[in-house]
Amino acid sequence: MSAAASLRLVFTQISDAFMRANPQAQVTLNFASSSQLSEQIKQGAPVQIAAFADLESMTELSAARLILEPAQAFARNQLALVTQSNAKDKVSSLAELADLADVSTIAMCVVTAPCGKYAEQALATAGVRIPESRITRGTDASTTLRAVTEGDAVAGIVYVTDALAALSAQGSPNSAQQVLSVPIDAKYNVDSTYWIAQVGKSTDDSNNALSRAFIEFILSKPGQKFLSQAGFLLP
Repeated sequence: MSAAASLRLVFTQISDAFMRANPQAQVTLNFASSSQLSEQIKQGAPVQIAAFADLESMTELSAARLILEPAQAFARNQLALVTQSNAKDKVSSLAELADLADVSTIAMCVVTAPCGKYAEQALATAGVRIPESRITRGTDASTTLRAVTEGDAVAGIVYVTDALAALSAQGSPNSAQQVLSVPIDAKYNVDSTYWIAQVGKSTDDSNNALSRAFIEFILSKPGQKFLSQAGFLLP
């Protein structure tokens, strides 16, 4: 299965729970930005389920006739600011993020990834401009967050769920730079919907049945509980 990078932690938990309930199933996870994953599938990657952070990437697969059943919305997400907790200059809004960019580096996703597209949309709505020379671009939400946690950027725009994951990881042996999560004003924020579908050209009925069962698990109360605990919103 190929899934948006922002789903890494929760889909790992969900797939483990699904395999415990279905011992005959083997779920292999591949994470990247939705746009990257869509391109991989169009190039023939052996994927049976795709879970994307935007509808556009799924529509591309539909246009290529690579969706076996209609895509379904299964979660929503929003954006948040993350900043280094020990940063000299604190930031509490998108406007202040622009001021910070005058002297520091800001992390954002590449514009081809949904997280980058949504960040640009939020900045434009707020009338905030950050010079490209002051931005370090991550290939997806996870690498963008890592730029802040590893100290390469003093602040960044990621998903709410990534910010929550970073806060939860603080104090663990693998955690790096301590971060703070700062909400973005609702009038500037972006509400992103996540979509899931069976993809490819599989004719294996047993694999198709397991794929459908996994999607049904995602949409079920237990699956939605995992997503809610990770900070995702109902679709």
